[in-house]
Amino acid sequence: MFEILSDIATIVGLFAAGVGWKMTGEIGPLRAVSLALKSKLIGGPNSGMKSIRFSQIGDLNMLLNNVTRDFYIVVEGPKGVGKSTMIDTCLKGKKGVVRVMISPSTKEDDVVSICQNEIIGGAGWKVNMNLSANTNRVLFWYHLFFRGQFPIVVMHTSELAPGTLPAELTGAVRRLSRLGINVVVDASPNSLQPDLLTTTREHVIYVEELSRDDIRSLPQLHQLFAVLDEERLSDVVLDLLGGIPSLYLNLDSELKKRGETVSDAVTKFLLRRLNSVDEEAVSLCTDIPKFEEVLTLLKDRDQIDVTELSSRGLELPSPCNILRLTDLGPTTELVVQPTSPMVALYCKHDSSDEKASEAVLQLIKTARG
Repeated sequence: MFEILSDIATIVGLFAAGVGWKMTGEIGPLRAVSLALKSKLIGGPNSGMKSIRFSQIGDLNMLLNNVTRDFYIVVEGPKGVGKSTMIDTCLKGKKGVVRVMISPSTKEDDVVSICQNEIIGGAGWKVNMNLSANTNRVLFWYHLFFRGQFPIVVMHTSELAPGTLPAELTGAVRRLSRLGINVVVDASPNSLQPDLLTTTREHVIYVEELSRDDIRSLPQLHQLFAVLDEERLSDVVLDLLGGIPSLYLNLDSELKKRGETVSDAVTKFLLRRLNSVDEEAVSLCTDIPKFEEVLTLLKDRDQIDVTELSSRGLELPSPCNILRLTDLGPTTELVVQPTSPMVALYCKHDSSDEKASEAVLQLIKTARG
């Protein structure tokens, strides 16, 4: 409470001075105050949802409170696992948070400019838009007003499409952090330059899939599992969708607008998920004929050592949404694993959409008795 009152007093006390400075045509005190105030009062796009990843939230909080210039934070994890919700839960009520979307192939200078533009308030300020000078001015006043605290830029990176290159983030995040900005990279799979994670200046938080119990405990999914439990479908859905919360939210949305039985709606949803796996696999095998050998190796295994792939003249393509590289620890080789239980089922049934579909239907039939 004291911190909030102190911030309000600071903001009110400086507002008049900021207005006077704004009238001179320079960005400075007023923008520093509004930068702090907006995120503290409004929050992020996922602020209505609350993450249960208390360990990662604690880690991110600790890093934001202690990170120094020249360091940055990367939040990694599978698509839909809840990285953005975890970040927004952590940042709720914090001062000076801005968010930017960085598209693939964006050049380093453009990444920096996009972030600077958000720091100074963008085109809404009818002043000389000298990005570097105005950014430095806003940051000077921000650090002065708020006792050396850093504003926070959250970079959301887009997943790569075939034929595109990652955005040039490595140099950009270094330049921004040296200005006195906390940089948090919300990293989609296959979206980063490899050297972004090997500079020794990064702090990496990996957001893993949730356990079955954690998925069931999510407040926004209580109604979904009440319906699935009644139809005896909870276990098969958990078995096939794994620990990605967004998939269950999508299924919940489908069930709420259904015009059919719960069983039929769930069956169609699971088969669509399987079909998307098949489409990705067929596309990769068409573009990279040897990729079929990788899928064949996973027929009777849960994972493949990268060294074995290399010895066979194989490699994991990028981007690849159905297989991923996983680091199991400092004493273990990198391994290639399916990205979901549905992909694993597909591989174990000869990478055949028809055979895998039959297996899904049999699992549903067995579950319902």
